[in-house]
Amino acid sequence: MIAKVGGAVQTNTFADTVGYFGWKVRNSGWGYGTFDLSLMFSGAEADALTAELIRPMDGTMVGIR
Repeated sequence: MIAKVGGAVQTNTFADTVGYFGWKVRNSGWGYGTFDLSLMFSGAEADALTAELIRPMDGTMVGIR
């Protein structure tokens, strides 16, 4: 799930996939600001993995908690 603080939310569900998924940020309407990212595995008992991404006007900064 990708959620812009105070804005849009996008949830992607993938069945039987391995690898990575590209997130188109430029020219896609997401703009700038703070985004909350979470990764959850269906059927898993573990908590979700979370990260916060801050996209300032002149670049990208990623902080992982």
